[in-house]
Amino acid sequence: MAAVAAASAELLIIGWYIFRVLLQVFRYSLQKLAYTVSRTGRQVLGERRRRAPN
Repeated sequence: MAAVAAASAELLIIGWYIFRVLLQVFRYSLQKLAYTVSRTGRQVLGERRRRAPN
């Protein structure tokens, strides 16, 4: 029984660690995506503003 408890605790710790790493990677990729979208959005808007007066 103790071995099962130790194994489950170890799995829990490993699972939590993997979850934390995945969460950080996900947050980083989201930030990168948001930055890329906002940058390209600004470029598109800027091009439209430049073309509009002509």
